[in-house]
Amino acid sequence: MSLSLSVQKYGITATQFGMNVNLQYRHHSTEDPEILPEQVAESFVTAMFRTPRHVVLAARALLSTEISTDPMVRRWLRERLRKIASVTVRPTVKGRKEIDRFHEYSVRLF
Repeated sequence: MSLSLSVQKYGITATQFGMNVNLQYRHHSTEDPEILPEQVAESFVTAMFRTPRHVVLAARALLSTEISTDPMVRRWLRERLRKIASVTVRPTVKGRKEIDRFHEYSVRLF
């Protein structure tokens, strides 16, 4: 059995999570299984993941990677950052000497 099956058995997919984030409500919800994650993980123990704890940690890493690369999550995060993020820069001493009103960055600094 693959590790992604372990993730699917316990929770929602990264795509479903992305839809929830974009819609701003729980369109997809998790079903609460009657057994603990470690008990689900016992059937996925292999030579690579020797204990249920290793399986759970690997499944968490896999799901977090899938969520971080999901296009809907990334689009939502970009939109949020554009609304609330701000970047402030100050030229270095060398920059103050070299950047005059004819330099390509002068519009941003003056």
